[in-house]
Amino acid sequence: MAKRKRPKSKTKTQNPHKTIGILHSGTNGKHDREIAAFTDYLTKAGYSNITIVGPLWSDDDPQRLANNAQTLAAPNAGLDLIVSAGGTASVYALVDAQSKAGTNTNVVFTTFSEQNAPAPNMTGVNAQTSGLDVARMQQLYNHAPNETTFGVLENPKRPNYDASKLQAWADQKDVMLNRQPVYKNAGEADQAVIDRIDVAFDNWRQNKIKFAQVCADPIFNDHRPDVTKAANRPPHITTIYQWKEFRDDGATPSDLVYGTSLIEAYQQAGQMAGDVLDNPQGIAGITVYPLTPQLYMKGKTAKGRRRKKRR
Repeated sequence: MAKRKRPKSKTKTQNPHKTIGILHSGTNGKHDREIAAFTDYLTKAGYSNITIVGPLWSDDDPQRLANNAQTLAAPNAGLDLIVSAGGTASVYALVDAQSKAGTNTNVVFTTFSEQNAPAPNMTGVNAQTSGLDVARMQQLYNHAPNETTFGVLENPKRPNYDASKLQAWADQKDVMLNRQPVYKNAGEADQAVIDRIDVAFDNWRQNKIKFAQVCADPIFNDHRPDVTKAANRPPHITTIYQWKEFRDDGATPSDLVYGTSLIEAYQQAGQMAGDVLDNPQGIAGITVYPLTPQLYMKGKTAKGRRRKKRR
């Protein structure tokens, strides 16, 4: 599929005022660049005359995410569009909230993991998130084919988390997975999450595990610097990450990143939000847009690394 062209800056002064609600699974102060990328591209699509409700931050707490989704899905919310940010759990929280409220305000999601929208009033970006966990593990295995045990950092408390796919891959390859849980209970401070991340990597060091995958999950996106810091303590554990942005938050040149760009996902969602607001039929005809995963090396992609130097 041809890559969607980024919008050129333009002004649509005739556009009426719009009110947009933003639901986010993460924590305030940790996603400023992504939110700015979204609003910048929405402005370039001609929508600077908007009021934004939120973002309503959920702090990686499923119950708070559900409560915030209910707030935005309420019949009296007065929203022209809802933006679901922070991952697939955020999208399904809105599906559930709108079903209970009997509302169908259009929704644009930023980082979904499936090819098709879960409801007819939804569209957005398939950012190839948790759907690539097995592919990431294969990339790590290709990098270290003689290893017999790999670490897996995962959030087993994420709604609808499926651990069976990675296990099926491991059984096929006849390797062991040392799975370490990281989660956040309701009311816990961030330090509890950081402590679990540290314990996971320390356990791998004690067990002489040298290679690990950080699964795609909003909680790890929320703590990118904490995850890379834990991986980088000596002896360094070679780790494969999800987002290109892990490179900016501490991933070393020897680490791998296989996935998509978080900033690109939010930019694309900003353009799509403008398309939905432009369209008299709302979501109709605006299909889910898939980002293309890449193996990101330090400062470039794997494809770029294979290019010959000019003489």
